[in-house]
Amino acid sequence: MRSPLRPLAGLAPVRSRGAVAAAVGAALLTGAALAAPAGALDPAHASSPEGTPTALHWPTSTPRAARLYLAPPSPWGAGHRGIDIPADEGEPVVAPASGVVVVAGWIVDREVVAIDHGGGLRTALEPVEPGVEVGTVVAAGEEIGTVGGGRSHCAPAACVHLGVRVDGAYVDPLDLLAGLGPVVLME
Repeated sequence: MRSPLRPLAGLAPVRSRGAVAAAVGAALLTGAALAAPAGALDPAHASSPEGTPTALHWPTSTPRAARLYLAPPSPWGAGHRGIDIPADEGEPVVAPASGVVVVAGWIVDREVVAIDHGGGLRTALEPVEPGVEVGTVVAAGEEIGTVGGGRSHCAPAACVHLGVRVDGAYVDPLDLLAGLGPVVLME
């Protein structure tokens, strides 16, 4: 079976599974050992010469996950198609990589900002009160809005849900976040 994550410039294919939580969950949930290496969040580091991002910025000031990615058993099945990052309402949210804003507003019951980064990579963040409009070109690390107060995955606490898709298929954001490198479950 083909992995839903195709290689991005310079990265090997990675199969993300719910079991990744067992391998890295303790460190991620406590925030231990997640500081990015010096220079890793430099915008120049966030894209390859071809323009396809090789690493994503953490979209908030808290580089840890409150809830991890859980791949659904089928494309339409239940799962958690992203990670939840603890944040305070009103906190700035930055672009995970350079790209073009393709959604900036309400989807169903929450505000969403989605960015097309090229090369089949797209990120979506919610709830985020947009500070940008559809069509805006953003740089990696540039502020795109603030943590919204509406419906949150972490209710009653606030958080930002980061979803990542490659060629339309959801992938584990932790595989691409700067400072972590690809997460691989050894079998």
